[in-house]
Amino acid sequence: VRFTSGVPEGAVPLAPWTAVDRRAGDRTPDVRRTDGVPLEGRRAVVVDDDPAVVWFLSGLLRTSGVEVAEAHDGLAARRRVFDGLPDLVVSDVLMPGLDGFSLCHDIKRDVAVRDVPVILLSWKEDLLQRVRELGANADGYLRKEAAASTVLSRVREVLRPRARVESRLRAGGEVRGRLDGMTTRLLLDLTRKSQPNARVAVRDSVYLYELDLREGRPLAVTRTATDGSFERGPRIFDALIGISAGRFVVTPSTAHCRDDLK
Repeated sequence: VRFTSGVPEGAVPLAPWTAVDRRAGDRTPDVRRTDGVPLEGRRAVVVDDDPAVVWFLSGLLRTSGVEVAEAHDGLAARRRVFDGLPDLVVSDVLMPGLDGFSLCHDIKRDVAVRDVPVILLSWKEDLLQRVRELGANADGYLRKEAAASTVLSRVREVLRPRARVESRLRAGGEVRGRLDGMTTRLLLDLTRKSQPNARVAVRDSVYLYELDLREGRPLAVTRTATDGSFERGPRIFDALIGISAGRFVVTPSTAHCRDDLK
């Protein structure tokens, strides 16, 4: 809150609560474009049994262009995560029913959403430290009284790995990399949005998987073993989704391919 002279009695000019420290008269910084990680269009789940905390965090993220689904207990949040496949989860640690520690564990154990970043919140620094020591495997930890700029900075920090892959895919051409904790579900989702006509090859320690996407839809998948034998079909697609480590190559392709995954 900043007070200035020369205004009608009782008027209170308000500095935007998402802004960092600035002089009177400066324009509000555009929080959607800072730090190189865009938040516009991202989807987040915010969960806390305190409605005021949910209101504050949801408003902050929406101001930055994030689509927010709200929840007030861990069980509801888990349903929203598994049904909606969000880009981010921000959760209180202590909640009735299912606490944030258990919610984080459930997310990290699931084959399709284990790479969704989770930020855990608490009023108490010692509780956050204890949660770390117990192996919550969260991607970030924040005290609830953190400044808005700190919250947004941490959100961008945990989203940076997927933003890096998105940027390379949007640039076009062949993209190579390692999964490094990223699920193949996310890789396919990012590919279909940026390169809807492509071949995605993933190699783990045993097999080479090759999946053809046309207009964003998976049409055919092949798994080839080191001896040259191969398999096709929905069962191989399931196996591809379950891969947790390996290398990938995304190549633009419009060549004719089979349609095995109707």
